[in-house]
Amino acid sequence: MFNKKGMSPIIAAILLVVITIAIGATTFTFIRSFTDSSIASATDDMTEIECGSKVKFSFVEVGDNEAICVDTSGATDVVNLTVINTGSRVIKEMAFSFVEGQKIDRQTVLLDVATTNNQNYSITVPVGVSPEYLIIEPSIKGDNGLVSCLSAGLEREYVLIPAC
Repeated sequence: MFNKKGMSPIIAAILLVVITIAIGATTFTFIRSFTDSSIASATDDMTEIECGSKVKFSFVEVGDNEAICVDTSGATDVVNLTVINTGSRVIKEMAFSFVEGQKIDRQTVLLDVATTNNQNYSITVPVGVSPEYLIIEPSIKGDNGLVSCLSAGLEREYVLIPAC
């Protein structure tokens, strides 16, 4: 009556081992991808925190005046300024944005300003742009490339920048 043959114990053991390895590999892959994205997110957050706490710069002052001025003698305005890095992180890039209403013309300058070093800039205002504001924003090197430090940026009303 019970003359049917079943699976041999050896094949059953091999199948159990293969199924266990497949479940383990799937679980490992899932957990690995979750932790990799969490680590990348944490690294980006740390860089943003450094932007707020370790990235600082100011204009080199001449007497009571900040060393930023607009030269209007040419065909287009040229903003001249000297920036000093007063923070503890090396600034890798400075972005200069001329804001006119909703229009923003952004110019970036790659550099390597170590702490306490001065950097002179002459930035030409784009033709046809009558800026209302000048925004200067530094960038530092993060694990995934350059990170713009908006929180450390400076904004000046363009009409209040003195003539050179």
